[in-house]
Amino acid sequence: MADRSRGVFTGRVDDLTLRFLLVLNRKERLSRLPSIAAAFDERVQHAFGRIEVDVYTPSPISQDEVSFIKARLQAVLQKEPVIHAYTEPAMIGGVKLQIGDQLIDASVASGLRRMRDQLNTKGLAEIRARADKLMD
Repeated sequence: MADRSRGVFTGRVDDLTLRFLLVLNRKERLSRLPSIAAAFDERVQHAFGRIEVDVYTPSPISQDEVSFIKARLQAVLQKEPVIHAYTEPAMIGGVKLQIGDQLIDASVASGLRRMRDQLNTKGLAEIRARADKLMD
């Protein structure tokens, strides 16, 4: 298998890359190649002071909006954000930002969920407190 793979890739990829792929193949880890490439890309971006940011909105955003988001993120993160804009039609409104493994959810649905949770916890406690006062 290694000889056949070596023949297919010889002259098409760097020798170091070929040896790396052969090691992955020998260790039965070729399926991990996408995650290895993503981790390598993240390290390269970090070395150049950049950070990848996925921006999800309910409708496509303009270049001016992308520039505004990029400027705000650069001020906060102190890194150059590389923006990837995605449309998520199921969203009611707002925006979601995925920065590495962190999700910043400023969507309308998320705000409504928080409001519901606050009403369920604080609202019920306040109603009970008022009812207790009335009964006393």
